Amino acid sequence: MKKFAVAVAGSTKNTVKLVQALSADDRFQISWCLTPAAKILGRKKVLTQNPLHQWADKHQVPTILIDQPKLIAVKDRITSQTTPDFLLVADFGYFIPQWLLHLPKLASINIHPSALPAWRGSSPGQFVILSGLKTSAVSFIKMNQFLDQGPILAQLPFAVDPTWTSTDYYRFAFSLAAEKLAKNLINLVETINKPKKLSSPSLSTMSSIMPQPKHSPTPLARRLTKADGFIAWSDLKQLMKNTTHQSDQTPTFLTELEAYFDRDTALASYVIRASKAFQPWPSLWTKVPTKKGIKMMKIFGATIKDHKLKLEKVQFEGQQSAQFNQVKNLIINSINIDQTE
Repeated sequence: MKKFAVAVAGSTKNTVKLVQALSADDRFQISWCLTPAAKILGRKKVLTQNPLHQWADKHQVPTILIDQPKLIAVKDRITSQTTPDFLLVADFGYFIPQWLLHLPKLASINIHPSALPAWRGSSPGQFVILSGLKTSAVSFIKMNQFLDQGPILAQLPFAVDPTWTSTDYYRFAFSLAAEKLAKNLINLVETINKPKKLSSPSLSTMSSIMPQPKHSPTPLARRLTKADGFIAWSDLKQLMKNTTHQSDQTPTFLTELEAYFDRDTALASYVIRASKAFQPWPSLWTKVPTKKGIKMMKIFGATIKDHKLKLEKVQFEGQQSAQFNQVKNLIINSINIDQTE
């Protein structure tokens, strides 16, 4: 029985799920890993390996570490490795150049957690949650030189739980991908050179290849910044009085995703979805006036009741998270904030 060699480019626990699934199958062997070098993290400034790096060290898999913005810096080390049958890319974060795309004997495969061509980009889960969609998918694509535009080899649809944070979303999507990965790669071996347009975009196995359209029906699920999570405290206070409040400084995401929100409660709905979508990064946050000065407050949940926005769990900087009603007295003029049940 032929054993297929797979090189893996990634970094996170989600990447490790895929690697573990292939390692447990006798038909595959992880030949080497490509991943960012250890970084200094946390308040204690500890040099920390990412999860894929840790897994590779534990299982004595050759690892190429990246410490430069572009992969050209490690090209010689990559091309000196055994040429794999597949390159599997998941949660990697680097642009894959042409020379690496064409390195494997069979294909470079990307696992993308959205129903492509919708939500191309680095933050699909966050955008799916922000948009309030009830369904999504994890897509297997044969990579090309364009961002998330390669032919779709398989799509595994799933329902989006309305309580999910982005962490929950990605955990589910990659677990589903890991469960089906080995079987689908074997199917791909037989069909990779026989592309055929499909009548249905919803696929469960790599039985055929479906080209993607050039343009996506959705905005780009771009990389998030800390500033993306900010919402003005003045807006939150007004929403606590009436959810029909419209901001003079509308959050960028609300402008980008305007079609996905009801006009009457657009900003309030945005707050509710963003409090989940932005966990753990960049968090939905604001700046509030407290008796000890202006403090950052993260918002981890909110609801609408009686046409008013109700904040749930929050966290003031330097403190543990708590229910908003338990800590709102820290805010100046909090007596004017009605959050009673």
